[in-house]
Amino acid sequence: MKRAEPLTYFLWSGTLLWITLADPTNLIQNGDFSIQSFTFNGFNPVMDVISTGINTLVPYWVTTDGGVQMLDTKVYKTSQFFNATMLLHLNYKEGPGRMVSMPMYTLREGALYSVSCQLADNPDGGPIYKTMRLEITDIFGKRLGPKLDPFVVSNHSTERNNILWQTVSLNVRGTGKPAFLTVDSNTLGSYGPLTSNFRVSLSNIVDNPSFEVFDDSLKLDATYFPVLGAPSTQITNWKVEVGALKIAYASRYQASTDNTAYMLDLNAHDQSATISTTFAIKPSTQHVLLFDSAINPEQQIPITGQLAVVVQGIPSAEFLLTKQVDMDSSGFSIDSIGWNTYEFPFTTGKDDIKCKVTFQSKLPGSFGPLLDNVCVYEYLKNSIKDANETISSVPATVAASSFFTNIQNKSPPNSPPPRCRILLRVFVNLLTLGLMLQVQ
Repeated sequence: MKRAEPLTYFLWSGTLLWITLADPTNLIQNGDFSIQSFTFNGFNPVMDVISTGINTLVPYWVTTDGGVQMLDTKVYKTSQFFNATMLLHLNYKEGPGRMVSMPMYTLREGALYSVSCQLADNPDGGPIYKTMRLEITDIFGKRLGPKLDPFVVSNHSTERNNILWQTVSLNVRGTGKPAFLTVDSNTLGSYGPLTSNFRVSLSNIVDNPSFEVFDDSLKLDATYFPVLGAPSTQITNWKVEVGALKIAYASRYQASTDNTAYMLDLNAHDQSATISTTFAIKPSTQHVLLFDSAINPEQQIPITGQLAVVVQGIPSAEFLLTKQVDMDSSGFSIDSIGWNTYEFPFTTGKDDIKCKVTFQSKLPGSFGPLLDNVCVYEYLKNSIKDANETISSVPATVAASSFFTNIQNKSPPNSPPPRCRILLRVFVNLLTLGLMLQVQ
């Protein structure tokens, strides 16, 4: 496990999230709790993290009410479908707790985001039904969107090596403002729900947006870059229509904002490539196209040129977007690519049910535009019709009446009053802003 950085760097990292343009795969920092400032001893697989005292922080998270516990997955087993070195138990010996993330990348206004995590019952005891609430809050702790029912878990097992996990999720519409993920236990007593793997991701219409899935016939070897020539379809859901491109590795070049393993160079074997993908969309709807790009700086002589971007409606065949992106590799290297995130809005036609996105290198030679992290999302400003909807197979109404007080949004026992929590949040963010100005 990695060591936590000093508090100053910790807060500064949170500030950077507000001013970064691009969206990573997961907007939550340390969502799997793999970064920790402590290690478990061989006798106790539990670490208390409480809202008062000296141990209130998990890197990129803070306990603001009651207390929680970090559990060692060597003792409390995870599912085969996800890996984690730590689990979050949302209760501790004196009752339920609340955890708040550091600021996420600003949720894009009008964009739909998926919020998810793994949820399980604590095998050590407690009531039959345990409940947890996920919410997105603003800088003052105010909930964004309507109040939702909590998630309920009741897959109780008395064995730590046989914990039954499930994935729970909800949708949230972005507001264009900084936001936090707030996680609450609504379960009284010392034993509450177990959670892990928190994720907040932009809902992307594009399949295989980061070029991580390939046809089985393609053999990848880190010792060379595979070259694909037209009309190759070996990149799943993408087609090389003209020329040739190569698959490049993040082990060689600086990764883009999604921090995944592969990217494309739209030039290879002295040819320029054209690549496209097609996907279903809603007619007469505004969308936004995002992608990361930069010129491959492998060649010592700086390269300048253009990347052409076209979006075409289907079946209308109407050009919904045509752009020429100017690019320059001057001053960059394989360790500092100079990635940019480009953002272009477009609106689908009234009869369109699909659209085709095409990227075309306008550069000569064997090194051209690098492409990664392609995203298209629907833009629905001032609309929460399909957002903020809890997705759960277990209705919250099955929770026992003893949970009623906490489910009605009252604070857990021994928690500071709401005004104190707001003042604390404001103080932390003012301190963060001060650090940013000091560094500048």
